[in-house]
Amino acid sequence: MMNISPSIGKILNRYGCDVTVKNGDETVKTKAFISPLRYNFNQNYESVRHKLGMRKTKLFLFIAPPDVLLNSEKSVIESENGKYTVKRCEKYYVQDNPIYVRAVLCAYREETRDDFE
Repeated sequence: MMNISPSIGKILNRYGCDVTVKNGDETVKTKAFISPLRYNFNQNYESVRHKLGMRKTKLFLFIAPPDVLLNSEKSVIESENGKYTVKRCEKYYVQDNPIYVRAVLCAYREETRDDFE
């Protein structure tokens, strides 16, 4: 079976948006797709438990080349449309070949002291 990763890379380079991925002090610029995560795609990520009850969140699907390293809750992604935090991420493989990395993102916000009380 041929490796389809180069084809996906070409599509990302041609149609993807410019993004910056930050993991601590390490920063990488790449091309990726970021789009709103549809309700019927993943119902479990529509609400977040908060001390006052459940609240709605706006989530996004992120697709990037397989060499992009992401860490849940630690990686920050910036594009011309916004700044995001990685909620969950994984690499997608065909046989043993990594094809792309995908993640669920939420809008970035600075943590405040009230978040921990």
